[in-house]
Amino acid sequence: MPSFTKKRMLWISAAAIMLVLGFLACRWILERGRALAALETETAAGLFVEWRMPSWAEDQPYLARLWPGSTLGKVQIDYPMKDAAALGDLLCHFGSLETLSIGAGEADEIHLLLSHCGDQPHLKSLLIFNVEVDDRILPVLAKWHTLETLTMVPNELTGERFPLMPNLRSIDMSYSRVSDKGLVQLIESPKLEDLKFSATSLTSSALVQAVRTGKGHLRGLWLSEVNLKDGDTDKERDKLRETVKLIAPELQFGF
Repeated sequence: MPSFTKKRMLWISAAAIMLVLGFLACRWILERGRALAALETETAAGLFVEWRMPSWAEDQPYLARLWPGSTLGKVQIDYPMKDAAALGDLLCHFGSLETLSIGAGEADEIHLLLSHCGDQPHLKSLLIFNVEVDDRILPVLAKWHTLETLTMVPNELTGERFPLMPNLRSIDMSYSRVSDKGLVQLIESPKLEDLKFSATSLTSSALVQAVRTGKGHLRGLWLSEVNLKDGDTDKERDKLRETVKLIAPELQFGF
């Protein structure tokens, strides 16, 4: 009798587990189906996406997209968003983005979109054009530790509160308000190789300090339309180039 009772309890436990798993599977399929329908609507409006899916499922693309292992690898937003928060939630659902490119929208929309995108642990490139993002983007950047390429052109950032990003290799902050302190802060990211910015005012001393800080990892520092606040003459510019050359002979210094 005890043996029979024990077997019955095992069968009941197994049945309960199967019911729970079945419920979770049905819930996942329903959520995924709604997400795919919403994504299809956004795609019709102008959203560009590239899928990453198992090779065995390439012959059945729609069914493959129901599979949890199918994710969005690249997303490009170049159209007016109707609901930035909803689109961010959608990108969070599919997860595993590698490249996110944004070329349209207002600053408030972009900040809202990014705040809803989740952690995105595989994101390598974030490219934002034609939108002047500001310091509200910094908490998002601080949690995206895998970023290697960051472009924000133009932007309203000074760089002074920029987070230390362990894998960042390239920054393009053309048409920004980068300050002396912000320049040094940007270069402190330990793997940064290329930094480009323009249309701001800096001191020669800050540029020299930045080169000293980054000479172990920095390969290129590209400046355009940058005014030297402590003397902007041809002689001062030549002197700065010579100083940079002495500190970091292999650095490509475009100025």
